[in-house]
Amino acid sequence: MDNGSSRTLLASLLFACLFLCGLLAPHPINRTTWFVENITMWIIVATITILHICGIHFPNTTYLLMAVLIYLHTIVEHYTFALIPFDSVTEFFGFARNNFYRAAHFSVEFYAYAIAEMLGAVTATAFSFWMHGTWRIKSELSCAYHLG
Repeated sequence: MDNGSSRTLLASLLFACLFLCGLLAPHPINRTTWFVENITMWIIVATITILHICGIHFPNTTYLLMAVLIYLHTIVEHYTFALIPFDSVTEFFGFARNNFYRAAHFSVEFYAYAIAEMLGAVTATAFSFWMHGTWRIKSELSCAYHLG
C-alpha cells in the first residue's frame, strides 16, 4: 500500500468529517445528545489518527469503511435517531418505522475489517518472530553439534 495515498485519503476523510460537523453543529435538535455522540466519534477519529501517526496503516478500503460510521453518526448527532429525515427511504421500502439507526449501527461492523487487518499484522509479526527465533535456535544447535 502506498503510504502517500493512504495519508492523502485519511486527510481528505478528516476534512470531510470536519466540514460535515461544521455544517451540522450550529443548531442540533438536542445539544446534550449532540455533545455525547460527538465525544464518542471524536475518540474514534483521534484513535485512527494516532494509529496512523504511530505507523499503523490500514488499506484505503478500511479507512473508507471506518469513515461510514463517523459520517452517519455525525448526521445522527445533529438530528437524533428518532428525528432523522429518512422518511423517503422508509416509505419507499414500506417500513413501519425509520431504520436509519440500523444502518448506522450496522456500520459499526465495518470496524471488524480494521480489527482483522490489525490482528493479521500482529499475527504475521508474531509468526515472523517465531520463525526467526526457531531458525536461530536450530542454527545454534547445529553449530554446537558440529563443533562439539
